[in-house]
Amino acid sequence: MNRLVLALLLLSLSTALAAPISTPIRQLMSGSGGQLAVSDDILMVSKKTSIGSTLILGIGKQRSFNNRIDGLTILAFRDYLNAPEEDLFEKNVVRVGLTCFNLLPQRSLGIAQWLRLQNLGGLRQANSTFGPMNLRFERSVTKGGQIYTGVTMTRSGAPGQAPWTKFCTP
Repeated sequence: MNRLVLALLLLSLSTALAAPISTPIRQLMSGSGGQLAVSDDILMVSKKTSIGSTLILGIGKQRSFNNRIDGLTILAFRDYLNAPEEDLFEKNVVRVGLTCFNLLPQRSLGIAQWLRLQNLGGLRQANSTFGPMNLRFERSVTKGGQIYTGVTMTRSGAPGQAPWTKFCTP
């Protein structure tokens, strides 16, 4: 009988740990200079770098599944990011990966190193996979002539369903 009680306790604990955890993307991507919703799908956030300069990030919700984000893009409206901007950009990409795409913290360093390497190149696209998450780096020019650096994040599975229990909402 003690084994049965222990088994039931472990089962209830594992079920509680696997319960979906949602975070609104607007809450996660708060900025030091506030937020500006350009449209339903684009959020602009003003952030301060470690040296006090401002970097504007655009967060574009690309796809959602049952009102749960399953793909998004983070944009910096700069061509080459200087070291403090690069650090801020990497931290935000990693934070979104951990919070919205349920990545393991051990993948953080690999993502940051890959982004740093991509920032060295010119106009281009590059793809990489970090566990279940796919990253697409893109440095390109908008139709209006603005150069941007961006990362599109997607992953396999369905947000809110094991093993993707941590996810973001619009």
